[in-house]
Amino acid sequence: MTLFWIVVGLLVLAWLVGRLVVTVRGDGYGERPPDNPDAWRARDLPSTPYRLPPF
Repeated sequence: MTLFWIVVGLLVLAWLVGRLVVTVRGDGYGERPPDNPDAWRARDLPSTPYRLPPF
């Protein structure tokens, strides 16, 4: 029975990590910034997060 709970715990942990990855990537964090570093210095950034085109 202990093995059962270990497997259930690992599945729940994998699901939580997957949800964290989806959430972080969905809000724009974890993406590469614009290639133009002058935009960062000038604070002339777009109001929406930078997103890569879909693959």
